[in-house]
Amino acid sequence: MLKKNTIFTVQKKSPLNIFETNILLKYVTRLSDVELIINNEKKLHKQEINILNKLIQRRILGEPIAYIIGKKEFYGLVLNITSDVLIPRPETELLVDLIVKKKFEKKIKLLEMGTGSGAIAIAIAIYSKNKIEIIATDISKFALKIAKKNAKKKLTKYNIPIKFIKSNWYNNLQNYKKLFNIIVANPPYIPKGDIHLNKGDLRFEPINALTDYSNGLSSIKEIVKNASKYLVKNGLLLIEHGYNQSNLVRKLLFKYGFSDIKSWRDLSGIERVTQGKIS
Repeated sequence: MLKKNTIFTVQKKSPLNIFETNILLKYVTRLSDVELIINNEKKLHKQEINILNKLIQRRILGEPIAYIIGKKEFYGLVLNITSDVLIPRPETELLVDLIVKKKFEKKIKLLEMGTGSGAIAIAIAIYSKNKIEIIATDISKFALKIAKKNAKKKLTKYNIPIKFIKSNWYNNLQNYKKLFNIIVANPPYIPKGDIHLNKGDLRFEPINALTDYSNGLSSIKEIVKNASKYLVKNGLLLIEHGYNQSNLVRKLLFKYGFSDIKSWRDLSGIERVTQGKIS
């Protein structure tokens, strides 16, 4: 347990690594990275120490930093995060990259399924420079609440709207058939009983957003099977999937009428996103 002390001493005595310690220090003191360095001899108030000790204990018990401070950076954007949504991960930025780097001659329509915190949709909206009209769905009303809050915070100054719809995949999208140029999704793809569900950050994340309670492909199959009803001709479907699922996802896309099927690797060299085009 840390006692009243300077920022420098806290950094030295903290049971956490310096990176995590500094994140919590910045959260408690409202200081920036530079200010932590400049003010490293500053004594923390008793209340600050008490709060810091509680946060450190939560982290020692395994709770993710993002949930502790309620924020996470994704694609250069700092988003609000709670335990109602998955923590946005660096590998998911590949989905955004693949879309914002495309050249569109005119404004297109995009559907994101299972938006969670809204990270993917919001990043695409901002970095596509308003060339994409976006609808984002989620089955969780709590996730949608967070996504709307993030969208309002990040998109208001750009005057870019995102329409959010509560839907279990395509269930509430009957009025949107043959509308979208792109569908993008990061669905639950961890198989039921996978040991990773009981390790690390995953223990604290919403289980329904992690696993399909089946073989890890049931949600992906549902999205692929019905995508042609909602895509325009030559429309694209991009899906993030597990580290060992790319070949199976490619087969699913082929089975349900997609062509120009290809997979992309994330920064770890793992095939993480697979795309298909509907004729």
